[in-house]
Amino acid sequence: MTDAVRRKPYSVLLLDEFEKAHREVSNLLLQVFDEGRLSDSHGKVADFRNTVIILTANLGSDVLYADKSLEGTAGLEQSRAGLALKIVNSYFSPEFVNRLDEVICFSPLDGASIRKIADIQLDKVKVILQEKKITLKVSDGAAQWLAETGYSSDYGARPLKRLIQNVVLNPLAFLVLEDKITAGATIVVQNKDESVQADLKYLEIHAQAQAQSLEQSQDSALRFYFGYH
Repeated sequence: MTDAVRRKPYSVLLLDEFEKAHREVSNLLLQVFDEGRLSDSHGKVADFRNTVIILTANLGSDVLYADKSLEGTAGLEQSRAGLALKIVNSYFSPEFVNRLDEVICFSPLDGASIRKIADIQLDKVKVILQEKKITLKVSDGAAQWLAETGYSSDYGARPLKRLIQNVVLNPLAFLVLEDKITAGATIVVQNKDESVQADLKYLEIHAQAQAQSLEQSQDSALRFYFGYH
């Protein structure tokens, strides 16, 4: 950490899930907060005066969002912020908390944010297929189904990436390996309730494998079609 700051003093330093760090790390940061510098084991000094330090933590997430009674009310954010500060104060030492400029409580991801994350992940799949000269088009209905199915109130958007991997990328990868889809093809992923272009052919993708990837007994709502243009 000191080497990185020494090389680039004008930086943003992000320490993710800081609650898992050893208590000694908090003690080291106290020196940084007080003096604006930190010495490594070789006595070399790193200047932190121009470095923005951001700490993230999942402290109290199970408590902060468990009470749904305030959802949609004006006092929701104030209530969560106050509770978050109490949790932080009970976990970290008073001298450490007193040196933090601000404690920010983030709201849960909403539907619009989840959809944006789904679009970003699908764009990554499109780039992978473009290397094979295969075009992937995902309908609005299919993207929305992925966003809604891949979101978990407990794990956030993390399951979404696995869902796209299992129900979109993996099946298409097998079709490429089996030469059922070749360069120049256009793959269209749609929700099963959406209308299909007349010039597109249906792709048989094993429904059971998709259902297993969802860890449910239901069939995937996605349907795959292809054509050459």
